[in-house]
Amino acid sequence: MPLHRDYRLLDGPPPVADYLRLRLESGLSPENGAPGSGALTGSWTFRHVVDTAGGLRDPHG
Repeated sequence: MPLHRDYRLLDGPPPVADYLRLRLESGLSPENGAPGSGALTGSWTFRHVVDTAGGLRDPHG
């Protein structure tokens, strides 16, 4: 299934601040910078979606 033209799928993790914000907004337990950074750098693969203007998108809403 192709991605809608308003979105881009990027290799690699999002910025730590965006990752932490999305965790909080999605109802997951909050983390501070160190555990959040570890989750991003310790993953063997990562992708994230941005809109065509470059903003990070929550794929659930």
